[in-house]
Parts: sequence; C-alpha cells; structure tokens
Amino acid sequence: MTDSPPLLPSAAEIAELLGVPALTAVAFAPYDPSAELEAGESQGAYLAAQEKVYAGTGFQVWVVEKFADTAVGTPGLFVTQAVFAYPNPADAERVFAEQGRQWRASSGRVLTVTAGNGTQYRHSYGPLTELARALAINRHQLDAPGWVSQRALAILGHCLIDIQITGSNVANPESALDLAAVIGNRIPAAAPQ
Repeated sequence: MTDSPPLLPSAAEIAELLGVPALTAVAFAPYDPSAELEAGESQGAYLAAQEKVYAGTGFQVWVVEKFADTAVGTPGLFVTQAVFAYPNPADAERVFAEQGRQWRASSGRVLTVTAGNGTQYRHSYGPLTELARALAINRHQLDAPGWVSQRALAILGHCLIDIQITGSNVANPESALDLAAVIGNRIPAAAPQ
C-alpha cells in the first residue's frame, strides 16, 4: 500500500511546475479587497480564496496555502492554492456557477485598483477560458508590463479548487490551470456521505 500525496502540492512541487528555483511558504490571511476595487468588480475573479467570496456559501472545510519565490533580485512570484469542500456537489456547483457569471463579466474589462495608500493601478482582464469543469482568466497590470495574475477555479465533485499565480516571471499562460489539475488529481472522487 502506498501513501497518497497531500491534497495541496508542496512548495518544491509548485516551483518545479512553474520552472522557478524555489518557493517558500508565507502567511495567508483572507481579506476583503472591496475597498480597493471599483463598485461591481468581481472579488472572486480578482483574488483567490477571499473570505467575502466564500462567506455564507456553505463550505464545510477549506485548506489554503500561499508561497512566494525566494530568489534574490527577482521581481516576485506569489502562489495561492485553496480547496473548499462543500456538503454535496450541488452546493459546489451553485458557487461555481455564480463565480462563472462574475468571471464572464470581468473578461475584457479594464479596472482601477486603489491601494490603501491611495496609489492607483490599472489592470486589464484577458479573455475567459471556460472548460467543462474549470474557468481561467489572466489579469495584466497595465502600468507594470509583464506583471500578470493568473486565476483558475475548478470544480470536482463537492470541491472547488481556487488558484492564483501572480508575478512577472510566469512563462506558461496556463500555469494556474495546470496547478488546479494537479490538485484535482489528488481529490478523492467520492463526495462525503
């Protein structure tokens, strides 16, 4: 009998997937970015694993980890991976469908993000990729060429997989989808009884 891998990939596994030398775990604290966003912008499309997005949706358990690159002199790379487990597939489907609606509305939009110090940053969402059981969208920071936030949301049975990869050295435009697939392959197929 072999041991199953942990649900979430390790820093070393993600670094290998992304082709970076190393990643280090950093503290994750969900916060409410609504003060930074213009009215009506989707918080779910903007950031992974945000409390306001998932509060009241009925999830029973969630696991989340955040990593950052450790290479000196690099502009930065940040990865957030999360899994939300719902009592049944119908509850997960409901949240996935609502996020899909919001992500569709974000596709192609330009938004202004206002940081806590008042500095404004302009971002542009690319096209939405819709697969049978996953969504993906990239957000580019217009005043920092090359800086991109990749988002992916996937559903498997009673679980939602929420991914964000942000940085200027993300070579593969589908890295967030790739990481979601790795996690999806580790989720037991059966829903809780």
